[in-house]
Amino acid sequence: MHTTSAPITCIMVDDELPALDLMELIIQRRDLPLHVLGKYSLAEEAREAIETLKPELVFLDIVMPDLSGIELVRHSTFKDYAVVFTTAHPQYGVDAARLNSFDYLLKPIVENDLVDVVRRFLERKERNELLTARRLMEMWREERSMRSRRTAFPITGGTTFEDLATIEYFESDGNLTRIFFEDRTRKYVNCNLKAVVEAVDSPQFIRTHKSFLVNMDHIRSLSRKDGGFLEMRNGAQIPISRNNREKILTDIHAYLGIA
Repeated sequence: MHTTSAPITCIMVDDELPALDLMELIIQRRDLPLHVLGKYSLAEEAREAIETLKPELVFLDIVMPDLSGIELVRHSTFKDYAVVFTTAHPQYGVDAARLNSFDYLLKPIVENDLVDVVRRFLERKERNELLTARRLMEMWREERSMRSRRTAFPITGGTTFEDLATIEYFESDGNLTRIFFEDRTRKYVNCNLKAVVEAVDSPQFIRTHKSFLVNMDHIRSLSRKDGGFLEMRNGAQIPISRNNREKILTDIHAYLGIA
């Protein structure tokens, strides 16, 4: 692929180093018009790089250990870049792109898929139709107003489809995850919390602790006592990670519109 215009400045973010190396290899082998400003395996480092380098395009893993791709976008002050999500789970990748115009790549990344993504980026750029991370956040806020959004989770013998609006929080239990609902019922699903984070892919949910994913619409109160915890509408007290406490509280305040 050749182009007479300046190369697209981009950043690649993935906690799996082989995935980053593979993307760079494909870019070089296919002579794609991309100028890679940096490769990052830690989301927080990537966020700082985005603020400093201001790329046109970010290849972004949806699930990472320190911040999810969604949280990285939320944390970034600079949001004038297009996003290409990467994921190892086809159903989650399709869900991430359900808003249209936001591309995704399935891992392991296929050479022709990356070429197609770059081609679509150039076409949208030429038509002045690029949708940025800023617009992505606006779409998520609009989606929040939808009454129901059902998401699929694996269970023994099949699949369960749950309305995210009715879920108060998820709690990790080894390779399984427990769902706690607003009516005080609970249910096990056959996947770990990392997979749940990727399946949910919604700004109304925040990872407050390595074992908890919380629906911020169901928070009753915030407390800084005992290291910090959230009280949910069903009365449950959810711990807040000590390492990221201030950042988590800031995100919750911003989401709930609290000054």
